[in-house]
Amino acid sequence: MTGWLFVSMAHASTFVDVPTIEALNRRSAAVVEGIVMGTQSEPCALGLCTTYQVSVTETWRGDARGAIEFVLPGGRSGGLTQRVSGLPLWSRGDEVVIFLDDRGQPSWTSLFTVVSVAPSRREDLGLGSRELVDPLRRRDLTSVQVLRDQVREAQSVRR
Repeated sequence: MTGWLFVSMAHASTFVDVPTIEALNRRSAAVVEGIVMGTQSEPCALGLCTTYQVSVTETWRGDARGAIEFVLPGGRSGGLTQRVSGLPLWSRGDEVVIFLDDRGQPSWTSLFTVVSVAPSRREDLGLGSRELVDPLRRRDLTSVQVLRDQVREAQSVRR
């Protein structure tokens, strides 16, 4: 008996609604700035997942203090690195800004990495000393100070 076997691989796509900064601000319970103190990548159903421990250095809004811990898909384990488009792959010591929900957890669309801009580039680019990398919105860098002011202004409007 002879036969042919055709296998069709369906292409899966995921579409993520990328909220504006204003929408993130409205629906978050807290907004924090912090430093990644630890990462632990392990196998999971998505391949690799990383548990991040972030020490909160400043609470812009809400009651988040101390440290927060959460898991994101992607990570580094041994010689393997798995990246998930639009999500950061942080290392110990990275500075971050995170919008948290009422359970103290971030959504995948609420994570930002703080980068320092060299003094020689600040004037050329019209940037401050600390800017946010926003991989999902693919915009120019946003000033940490500008975002902090927006978060605090929105909080005062809520009251």
